[in-house]
Amino acid sequence: MHSGPDPAALEGLVENHGFQLQPNEFNTGKILDQGVSTTWMTLYANSKSGTDIPPPYHENRVTDPAKLAAATTAYKNAMAGTPLTTDIRDVFLDSAMSDLTFAPSPDLVTANNGTGIMVQICQQCHNPSLDQTETRAKFDVTKLSTMSREEKDKAILRLGLDPTAFRRMPPPRFRGLSPSEIAIVTSALMQ
Repeated sequence: MHSGPDPAALEGLVENHGFQLQPNEFNTGKILDQGVSTTWMTLYANSKSGTDIPPPYHENRVTDPAKLAAATTAYKNAMAGTPLTTDIRDVFLDSAMSDLTFAPSPDLVTANNGTGIMVQICQQCHNPSLDQTETRAKFDVTKLSTMSREEKDKAILRLGLDPTAFRRMPPPRFRGLSPSEIAIVTSALMQ
């Protein structure tokens, strides 16, 4: 009788369905808790260029102890009947946000590379692999040079919506852009 998860069985299932070669395999022994290693940077660079999904964070601990403690207290207080007034999801290290791809790579921001920011932050959801009947398929980051002015203007509008707005891009639960980063992306979309 099997009493728990079996990573080897899951790996076998994936491999038996034709996916033995993994293009951005997270090699735990070479990456986890090794800092920003060459192995991790290769995966991150692939995701930044839009060729692979973002890799997991390179460290085992991704939460800020003070933020986590505050969120835990707020949650416990809410369970006791006090209204929840803080976002208890805000527990990540500020220094980890770009490595987690919740924010763009600082070098893209420093270079005012709006197209690069869109590739890293938007392309995972807005690409040619989408079902082309989906409305989000109209904003295909790989086709910025041929995208209609109307579609670019719609993207600019959605970037500027209130962070709590339903159609805000990028969706705050996945990624975020600061006002200055939005300005960089907007400038690229104005071209």
